Order: sequence, then structure tokens, then C-alpha cells
Amino acid sequence: MANDSCQSRRTTGAVAVSVEEGPSHRVRGARWSVLALLVACSDAGRAGLPPAHSTATPGETAQTSVVSSAATPPAAEPSPAWVELVRLERFREAHNALEQLDDAAKSSPEMRFLRARVAKEAGEPKLAYSLTEGLTLPMFADEVLALRAEAALEVGPYAEAIVYYENRGAAGDLVNAARAALRAKDATRALALADRALVSAQKSKRLTDERRAHDLRCKALHEKNEDAKAVTSLKWLATRFPNSREGKDALAQLPPAALTDSEKREVIDSLLDAGAGGEALARLKLYADVFSKPELAHQTAMAEYKARKYKAAADAFLAAARSDSPRTAEQLYFAARSLARSKREDEALKRYSEVEKRFKKGTWAERASFQRASLLQSQGRYEDASKAFTTFLAKFSKSADRDEAEYGLALSLLSANKPADAQKVFAKMAERAKKTDWGFFKELEGVAAIRAKDETAATRLFNEVAREQPLTWASAMSRARLEQLGKPLPPLIGKAEGGQALPLPVVLPAKARTLLSLGLDRDAEAWLASNESLASQPYPARETEALCAMYGQLSRAKRRFKVGSQAVSFESLMRAPAPQERWSWECLYPSPYLSRVRELEQQRKLPSGLIHGVMRQESTFDPDIRSPAGAMGLMQLMPTTAEEAAREAKLENFRADEVTVPEVNLQLGSFYLAKMLDKFEGNAALAAAAYNGGPQAVSRWVETAKELEADVFVARIPFEETRNYTMKVMTNLQRYQWLSGGDAAVAPISLNLPSKTSVGEEDY
Repeated sequence: MANDSCQSRRTTGAVAVSVEEGPSHRVRGARWSVLALLVACSDAGRAGLPPAHSTATPGETAQTSVVSSAATPPAAEPSPAWVELVRLERFREAHNALEQLDDAAKSSPEMRFLRARVAKEAGEPKLAYSLTEGLTLPMFADEVLALRAEAALEVGPYAEAIVYYENRGAAGDLVNAARAALRAKDATRALALADRALVSAQKSKRLTDERRAHDLRCKALHEKNEDAKAVTSLKWLATRFPNSREGKDALAQLPPAALTDSEKREVIDSLLDAGAGGEALARLKLYADVFSKPELAHQTAMAEYKARKYKAAADAFLAAARSDSPRTAEQLYFAARSLARSKREDEALKRYSEVEKRFKKGTWAERASFQRASLLQSQGRYEDASKAFTTFLAKFSKSADRDEAEYGLALSLLSANKPADAQKVFAKMAERAKKTDWGFFKELEGVAAIRAKDETAATRLFNEVAREQPLTWASAMSRARLEQLGKPLPPLIGKAEGGQALPLPVVLPAKARTLLSLGLDRDAEAWLASNESLASQPYPARETEALCAMYGQLSRAKRRFKVGSQAVSFESLMRAPAPQERWSWECLYPSPYLSRVRELEQQRKLPSGLIHGVMRQESTFDPDIRSPAGAMGLMQLMPTTAEEAAREAKLENFRADEVTVPEVNLQLGSFYLAKMLDKFEGNAALAAAAYNGGPQAVSRWVETAKELEADVFVARIPFEETRNYTMKVMTNLQRYQWLSGGDAAVAPISLNLPSKTSVGEEDY
């Protein structure tokens, strides 16, 4: 029976790695043993039809097919529902589904391991611990021990958790051991473990573990009624991380008199550095006596600024600047910044000019000069802006903002009826640009040539960009411009050269394969990432190709993307991949959670490839990533945006702590992306810009724009991050579309933008 099952899961031909497929993880009947089945098949070296999450594309050509024409593969059976629930990390639902299986189906060692793993993630540590009791699973012996310790850390027996984590010995492990000791009411041991964790964290420079160790040390000393000995740790937390949970607790425990004047100032500086303006304002009221009046005025103004209370900040900075001090230039500069951000642009321009005149060539004069020119440009005062940028470049030739100022000058000249001058500046920038930016400047040089009535030069430039850097934002805009001029279009991308793809039969190592069959793609990816040398050893000279194929069998793509990034050069992306190197493109542009993403694209009426295009730019496919600003998950959602989207999308049982769960993040991210697309009349470039920069800002740029041409509009986006983000997402979109169906699948990007939007004040 095992042999028959194994045979039914094999293909009979070679696997070409250009499309990655995994073993067919199907179940027949209630009684089964994943581990036994897959170990029995481990010598097969073949893969079945792609699972639902595979990146394999339906209808591949003979060159990319993973199945030999020598035989027809067996029809795939549907996966059990719980497999996809686990794969999408919908652990509460997966837990319920697994526990409803009959005893025979859920009693095998691998199923007990899976149930324990899911129970722990679903907030059932007691069940997770009981399921690991006496569990013998040699392949996962280490994982069972870790899972058991994680559960014991939550609900006991704490002594078991202490032994496990103490024996591991890393800073983070010692922190967990100390936490377990505290829960076991053994404050003496907890203190000793926290001290060891502190030393280890300091040596390894792991600030997060150091912060946690200080916090546990304070708790242990409190349990021992030795709070006086905790003052050093409390001060460290209060001054270094006052906006963290541990820091806030420390500040609450420390009486104000415990902190020196210098330490109180350090608290304020740390809060401002963390952008916690509101917290800084509250603390300044408590610590007012440690600052001189001028210092207090400055710090209060800066706290208002960090709290984004720009009107109050402007008034506060102007008031502070009335007391002539070494910080007057800085205060006037930030007053101008605050005025600009509170939509008092004319006042801001006056203050920038004041800084320039009064403080000549100092740092703040330099910054004010640049910001003044940029503000003039954003107001559409292009003649004045070009003069301001010219002045800046003459006075501050060695400024770090020189390149951005030269770029601003070119854009200003373009719209100030001096296109020939703009053309020269763009040409100069293209000559010294990085290869990744060359096409962007060259395309704008072509736009300037059009406006200078030099159609011959424009046609040449657009053709050059379209041919040299295909499937990029610059190429798409060049093709749109050529169409506008009535010129023939060059090929979307040159024909691939090279022979047939060389077959590379790839099979996941047994452990990763078993984890995959259970839906534990996260664990499979982590194990494979730690064992890449071992896994790729059977494929000499093609190790990277093999690894990409292995990672391609998983629903996740964090590590696959990194492998692809290391393997693929910029030059190789500027031509169509030969059959034998198509794998590298698919590695660099992976499609995690493919079946779910396609469902969401259809449901939300999104262009094919847009979700993955945004995901690639937002998180590089890391579901757990958090930005310094607080954005979370695959689609990098801010907590407030996630909550609003969940409410508007009527997502049932939404919990804020589940925003990083792939299924939840994909649902909310795709909903918000569709909302942006609707607000901007289906224009993907504007939707991408709004996804990053906010709909209110993009709507304002559209409504005040004098030129509604996509290339010029995007080039004028005042925030460099949003500008680059938009171009990269649109480049990603084209590449994903091309990979899905060749030239015919790539939708042209319109040069024309809508003149109005439907963004309202309530839109987030």
C-alpha cells in the first residue's frame, strides 16, 4: 500500500526548475501517516502536480513544463481544508478543524506534533504541552522539545522551561529562562538568569534582549523586596527606551527625584528621537524645572513638531526664536517647515528666506535654501523655483542635497518654458546616474526634447530607453510617449536567446517536505534556510537554481526572494531570460500564496500582479516585518489603516494582534489597494502612490498639477520615498504580468491621468 501511494505521488519525467513544483500533499481516507508516507517516497526525486500555492503557471510551454511528455501525471486530489488554514496561518480556525477530526486521523505522531504546534499558535498552550507528552518523532525531536518548552513557559511546569532555555544559553533564551523562574516564584534564580542574560545581550549587542533583561531584573528584585537595587536598571530603561512598555513601566516606578537633571533631559531626547512627541510634551510638564526657559521653549516646540501638531509647532518655534540664541537658525527653519506642513506656504517661504539672509552659509541656511526651492516647485511657481535651485547649487555646491536640487532644477526648467535647458540638465544627470536610474532621467530628457520641438531626439531617446531597460517604469512611459508621437513601438522585450532548459530534478529534503505536507511552510522555510548547503549539495554547479526550486514549493517567499536577489544581476533583467535562466526571474519575482492572491485579485477587481508587485516592494515577502513607523506584515499596514479597512470590509472577528497573519494581511491590504484604485479612477500608478503616501496627499497633487502626464506627475512627487516606490511597484507589475503570460499579458500604462479624484476628507 505504501509503495502504491508513493507511486501515485511521483511524476515519471524530469523536472525543469524554471517552474517550481512540490510534492502532491494529498490524503486518501481518514487513516494516514504523513511522515511514513513521505519518508517512503524520499528517494523518488520527483514532484507531482503543483499544489494550490505553487508558483507554477497554468499552460506552460514545453520548455517550462515540469512534467515530461513521457507520461501523464495522476490527477491531484484536493488538500484537506486544515492544510490551507495552517498554510495561511489561520491558526484558530485550523485548530478547530484539526480537533474535529476523528481519533484515528489525528493520533499519529506527526499529527500530534502538528496539533500541538497549531494549538500553541492558537493560544492553547496547555493543550500544546499535553500533546507533546511522550511524543516520539525522531525527525522533529528538537522541534518537539522547543514546542514543549514554549508551552511550559506559558502554563508550566516552569522548571522544565527553565532547564531548556538555560541550557541553550543565548541572551534571548536566558531572558525566557528568567521569565519562567519568575512565574515559578523563584525570584533568586530569576535574578541570576536575568543578570546572565544582560551580560550576554551586552556582549552580542542585542538591544532588545538587553531591554527585556533589565525589565526582568527589576521584576525579580521587586519580588525579593530589594527595589533599591533595581534603580540602575530602571534608569537605563527610562532614559534609553522611555516610549517602550518597559520604559514606561520604569518611569512609573521611579519617583521624579530619582532621576538627575541630566537623566531627565536624556528621557526627553530619547522620546523626541523616537518620534513620541505626545509623550515628550507630557514629560516636559513634569521636568520643566530642569530646563532654562529658552531650552524649554525649544524642546516644547520640537515635541509639538514630532507630535505632528504643526500649527502649534510653528507658533512655538517662532516664539522660541524671539530669544536670540545659538539655536535661532534651527528654530526659524523648523518654524518654516511647520508652516509649510500646516498649509501656510507663503509664510513658510518668508521664514526660509529669513534663515538664508540672516545665517548665510550655515547648515540651517543650506537646508532652508533647498526647502524654499522645493516648496516653490510644489506650488507650481516653476520660474521662481528654477532661480531658487540655481542659487542653491551656486552657494552650496558640496551639499548632500546637490543631486536632488539639480533634479528639481531640471523639472522646474521643464515647466518654465525652458525645455532645452531642462534637456541638458537631464542629459547630464543621466550620464552620471546609476544604471538603475539611467532610464528614468533619459525618459525625462525625451519629454524635454518633445517640448523643445525636437521630435527626432525625443524618438531616439524613447526608443533607447524602451530597448535598453524593458519592463521598467521608464520603458512603459517611453512606449506611451512613442505612441503619443505616432511612432512604431519597439519589442516589449527582446527575444530570449539560448537553448532548451536543462532538466533539474529537485526534491525537498525529507524534513522540509514533511513540514510542507502539514501546511507548516513557515517552519519548512526556516529549516531550509538553516540547511541550504546540505539541501543544495546534490546539485553541483546549480545550487542556487536548486534552492530557488525548493523554496518555490512553499507558499512563503521571504527566503526565495533573498536567494534570487543574490543570484540575479541588473543586466540579466534587461533582456528576456533564456529558457535555462527563466528560473532566476521567477526566483526574484516570486508569487507567494498564489491561489489566494488570485482569488483576491478577482474579488477586488485588481490588475493581475498588482498585489504581488506591492508586496514585493512593501515587505520583500516577510510576513513578520515591522517598519520603524509601525507598519506590519506582507502589505505593510499601519494599525489604524488595518482597523479602518477591517471595519469597512466587514471582516468578521478581526483582531488587531492578527494583522501580521498572512491571510488577514492579504485581505486587508488588497481591500485597501482596491479602495485606492477606485478613488483614482482605476489608475494603478496613482493607487500605488496613495498606498504609500496617503490618498489625501496624492489627491492634492492631482488637483493642483498643471500637467497630468503620468511620467511628469510621478517625477514631481515631492516625497522621494513615494516617488521611487511608485516607479518600483509599476515595474514589478509589468514583470509579474510578463512572467504570467509573456508580452500579451503586459497591460500598457496610460500616459494620461484623471483630472479629478473621489477622495474625501474621511478617506484614510
